[in-house]
Amino acid sequence: MEEQRDFLQEFDKALKLLSDGDKLQILEQVVNNYIASNADLSMPKFINFQMQLNEILGEHINIISHYFQEPMQFQYNGQFKQVFRRVEVLKSLIHIHWNLISAAMVAPNRLKGNFFSFNEANPFDLLLTLINNDNNCFTTNVDFNGGLNLVNQLLENLTDKMNKGSNNIDIGIYEKFKSNTDTFISRMEELTSSYYENTKK
Repeated sequence: MEEQRDFLQEFDKALKLLSDGDKLQILEQVVNNYIASNADLSMPKFINFQMQLNEILGEHINIISHYFQEPMQFQYNGQFKQVFRRVEVLKSLIHIHWNLISAAMVAPNRLKGNFFSFNEANPFDLLLTLINNDNNCFTTNVDFNGGLNLVNQLLENLTDKMNKGSNNIDIGIYEKFKSNTDTFISRMEELTSSYYENTKK
């Protein structure tokens, strides 16, 4: 409670600063220009953006940066409600981007996402795309056996990883993995049993 009270006091001071003159309008312009110009998550652009924020906010930059980054939502009952509503809009614009570029700065080569799709030009293949935090991506085609070999190697390494280092395991992802694995094995058993029966004839 005390930590929250301290945050609200400092946040209110930042809103008071932004209520003075055209500071809020300048902040809105800087945020909007930055979002429009940095879809590629350029680090120099982000650093320049932070320097601009520092010029506008001064000693209040940390409290506003914290507000932009964190997924916090609260009912503001202070004196600067109109300023707060406009800062809240800025947060909705910058929040996801700020966390994406922070991840790119801390761990640029960590996997951010992966996508699979069927390759219409070659129906035997799956198209696999891996995207890192810094938006660099790698695309390759794998056929069924290549995909199965990829999964086998990944499982072997995940099994070894269980007893090494820190593993923050998401139970929801694991439950989905179990369900998908059970379905896959069931389908493969049907296919392979038909194959074995045909080879005996």
